[in-house]
Amino acid sequence: MLHLITNDLLARELDWCRGREALVVEQLGQDAVRALRQVDAVPADPLLGPRAHRRPVRPAHPLHLEAVLAAARAAARLGQRRAVEPRLARALQHPHSAYATVASGYDRLSSRIPCCSSTLCICANRLGPTRHPFPSYAAASVSSTAASGKLPGITTRVAPISSTSLAAPITDRTTSGTSTTDSTTPVIMRPTSAALRPPGLGLFCQKSSVSHDTDPYTIDPLLNNTKSNMLIAMATGVAPAPLPHVRVRDGGIGFTRSVDFAKILSVPATLRVGSSRGRVLVAKSSSTGSDTMELEPSSEGSPLLVPRQKYCESIYETRRRKTRTVMVGNVPLGSDHPIRIQTMTTSDTKDVAKTVEEVMRIADKGADFVRITVQGRKEADACFEIKNTLVQKNYNIPLVADIHFAPTVALRVAECFDKIRVNPGNFADRRAQFEQLEYTEDDYQKELEHIEKVFSPLVEKCKQYGRAMRIGTNHGSLSDRIMSYYGDSPRGMVESALEFARICRKLDFHNFVFSMKASNPVIMVQAYRLLVAEMYNLGWDYPLHLGVTEAGEGEDGRMKSAIGIGTLLMDGLGDTIRVSLTEPPEEEIDPCRRLANLGTHAADLQIGVAPFEEKHRRYFDFQRRSGQLPLQKEGEEVDYRGVLHRDGSVLMSVSLDQLKAPELLYRSLGAKLVVGMPFKDLATVDSILLRELPPVEDAQSRLALKRLVDISMGVLTPLSEQLTKPLPHAIALVNVDELSSGAHKLLPEGTRLAVTLRGDESYEQLDLLKGVDDITMLLHSVPYGEEKTGRVHAARRLFEYLETNGLNFPVIHHIKFPKSVNRDDLVIGAGANVGALLVDGLGDGVLLEAADQEFEFLRDTSFNLLQGCRMRNTKTEYVSCPSCGRTLFDLQEVSAQIREKTSHLPGVSIAIMGCIVNGPGEMADADFGYVGGAPGKIDLYVGKTVVQRGIAMEGATDALIQLIKDHGRWVDPPVEE
Repeated sequence: MLHLITNDLLARELDWCRGREALVVEQLGQDAVRALRQVDAVPADPLLGPRAHRRPVRPAHPLHLEAVLAAARAAARLGQRRAVEPRLARALQHPHSAYATVASGYDRLSSRIPCCSSTLCICANRLGPTRHPFPSYAAASVSSTAASGKLPGITTRVAPISSTSLAAPITDRTTSGTSTTDSTTPVIMRPTSAALRPPGLGLFCQKSSVSHDTDPYTIDPLLNNTKSNMLIAMATGVAPAPLPHVRVRDGGIGFTRSVDFAKILSVPATLRVGSSRGRVLVAKSSSTGSDTMELEPSSEGSPLLVPRQKYCESIYETRRRKTRTVMVGNVPLGSDHPIRIQTMTTSDTKDVAKTVEEVMRIADKGADFVRITVQGRKEADACFEIKNTLVQKNYNIPLVADIHFAPTVALRVAECFDKIRVNPGNFADRRAQFEQLEYTEDDYQKELEHIEKVFSPLVEKCKQYGRAMRIGTNHGSLSDRIMSYYGDSPRGMVESALEFARICRKLDFHNFVFSMKASNPVIMVQAYRLLVAEMYNLGWDYPLHLGVTEAGEGEDGRMKSAIGIGTLLMDGLGDTIRVSLTEPPEEEIDPCRRLANLGTHAADLQIGVAPFEEKHRRYFDFQRRSGQLPLQKEGEEVDYRGVLHRDGSVLMSVSLDQLKAPELLYRSLGAKLVVGMPFKDLATVDSILLRELPPVEDAQSRLALKRLVDISMGVLTPLSEQLTKPLPHAIALVNVDELSSGAHKLLPEGTRLAVTLRGDESYEQLDLLKGVDDITMLLHSVPYGEEKTGRVHAARRLFEYLETNGLNFPVIHHIKFPKSVNRDDLVIGAGANVGALLVDGLGDGVLLEAADQEFEFLRDTSFNLLQGCRMRNTKTEYVSCPSCGRTLFDLQEVSAQIREKTSHLPGVSIAIMGCIVNGPGEMADADFGYVGGAPGKIDLYVGKTVVQRGIAMEGATDALIQLIKDHGRWVDPPVEE
């Protein structure tokens, strides 16, 4: 990693109060960017898209410009040749504080490169114990020359920095072969402010050749008691040659390769000079894998900064994140209190009697809060009557106003309701038109000032009346301004909310919570994690409201909610939750409570595993770990390539009794039947687990199994069964003890194995996997409800072991539920415990067992789980809003009609939205949209573009079907056999 230049002004803008010390990537002026383009050193938008070069930034220091241009010319001359294998060195730990200095250095210099030289200026900061403006120091230059067949000579400059003298000697130490030459030149180290410089050291050297025991230029206490191989405070080198590795971010230039970052922080807006939009990247070191950051390609192939910073209290056990208490009416919300449950009314807010009745039903079900839509002045006036009527009936449940596009309405309702929900995407910005806009710094700043002007009165009103607030971002309703700058992304969601939060903090208002909702659980989880990581960096402790918006209805809606909400609860995140179902609002309370109980139970017991270091899991950018699917081996008589599915596998446990009715079994497995013979279909189970094999003389049952094997369906059976009643071509299920004893070697040579693991085994036991051939898959199995071991954390540990050791076995998540488990508990438990892993790309399939549940229910739940995690798509995907007072038709009835006619279209996503507020923005990535445009009228969308308006409801469903046909996405439903 080559860090280019620290801007003097930017260095002072960082909030160092928590003791951070780092190199900061320079923001270059337009002249520098233009000059770099002339030498072809800056590719077209490698990181942020073509907008990266459009934002003007203030000019760089002339010395910086000269240094950058010199490095750029060197890189241009080298072309595509590889000059340096850079790395980000370990931290230089300060012995008397928690401060750390990030170092940059060489791994090696290639001797096969032509001669080149570059000059580089790096500014070093040294932190003091108190908060004050920290000056930057121009330190020195480095030149390198390369001779054919010889290692290049290295010139280093050691610059001790004192706190009393503005002048310091710089020693040039030139190393050539075994000889070293020193020459000392007095130079002026100019600070950028009149403040006294804190003590520190700018040390420039090749690799870690300096030892504090022998080198006269090291200064205590900075280097005291530090190992010699850690003594790189700063290092410089020739810019890496491969031009595609030049990165541009908000005008900042850096030459990068595959390096590790620790943290990438934004400068708080209140500390920025001149421009509040310029982002500064700070690389801070860490000794734990969960606190590092990597620059890697995203799943789409474009470069992406992938944080590996703290986003929860622990990666190896569930610990609830500490949050402040926010009072919502008379109900406290925060980590010191139970996870609060809430829902939202669906009645017309102007209908006071009906709304009051609905709130009372919800309160009687046990909700802690109730949200009511307030879209206009008439609804705001009705809120006073609603509140008074409830108080008269002795219902003191806190009421929350849901506000979109109406700042004046929010001011009015804040006088009577206990909490105000604002959507940063549409509170002050105009409705998104999904246009790509270009902003100058001045334009962007003016919009921020407009937001502050519109939003501040509501903040002051909430302070005056003691109200709470939710800053609730939705993925589908980001403003054009945010999407143009950050994209339609989790990062955009977070930045949208932080803009409003900064205004609250500026006005000393802290009685608020955040939410980051999306209809896609993967996006939702990423957004919440990014938000919490940002809050850890900023030192904020605001509570979280969790929810997957437009989850749908029935088991689909419960599954999507469990995947998103449950994943975060397992991480110890979340203080209040809502399950958004297209059902009566009181029906949301039960799944809400089950999820809350699941999270509370895990946090109270702090379920997990022993501490381990995690380096490979992708927290914020989905990239699936793809296990190696079974390959066909020479001489095998059956095809094993179909026992697992590339998009996610479903395994089912089958009993001996089911084998006695083969055709019924085939149908239950989702197979198509042709003259009584099974064939795999789109949603056919991939493999089965048979805990007991039929006797050898049971020809009918064995024939049924043979027909399954013939269609490439795997049959897993315990090792003991396979040894005593061998079934040809079965996959033997073995555990760690059987591997250790070598019992699996009693099987015929070439027999395929499936190994069942808990994930909390010792590393010595896990090492057994390295010496066993023929492992087809691993089954990660921890009994559901076990109080000591958290299956999510155990699985993370297992995957970390596999990645560290280069083992790419497919992993199936196996959950065996206890008898008499409730259906909702099963759906929610599977979603939370397996979904929490699949949303991180960890896992290749699922096996759910529950003795008292119907076979088809378990199969459908398994496929729903994979589809909810955006893996295997086996049916139509619906994005269905939960209805509210804005809804312009009977959402539940219309949703049922559409599902009845379109549920057979796997790969097609349809949004069913009650009003324009919840569409088109809230439709997220739906292919087609059915949106209420006016009473009795429907608008149809393709993506986020309206294509037909004002269709009468009576013909709207047929018009939707025709629209799907016109776009080539329709297939006729299968004919019942």
